[in-house]
Amino acid sequence: MRTRPHHLVAFTAGAVLALAADRVARTDPGGWERATQANLGAIAAVEVGFGLVDGRTLPVVAETAAGAATLVAAARLPARHRPLLLVAHAAWDALHHPRGITTRMPWWYPAMCAGFDLAYAAAVRRPPA
Repeated sequence: MRTRPHHLVAFTAGAVLALAADRVARTDPGGWERATQANLGAIAAVEVGFGLVDGRTLPVVAETAAGAATLVAAARLPARHRPLLLVAHAAWDALHHPRGITTRMPWWYPAMCAGFDLAYAAAVRRPPA
C-alpha cells in the first residue's frame, strides 16, 4: 500500500489524539488503567460497527472476529502487555486497503486509528508515577 500525504495527516491526528487522551487519563488516580481498558473496548466496538455497516458477510465476520479477539486478549493479558494489542491493532489497520481487507469505512479511519494505536501504546508503556 502506498502512503499518501493525506494518510500521514490522518495518522498524525490519531497520534495527537492518543497523547491528549493519555494526558487526560493521567490526571485521575486509576483513570489511566480505566482509560486503557476503555480504549481497547472502543476498538472492538468500532471494528464490529464497521463490519455491520459494510453489510457484506466476510467483513462482518472478519471485523467481529478482530473485535472479539481484542476484547478477550485485553481481559486475559496483564496490563503491562496490553500495549502489544494496540500495536497488533495498528497492523490490522494497515491491512485495510483495496488489495487487503476491504471493509467499507472512511478513507482516513485506518491511518488515524493506527496513529492513535501506536502513540497510545508508547504512552501506556510508561505507567503513571
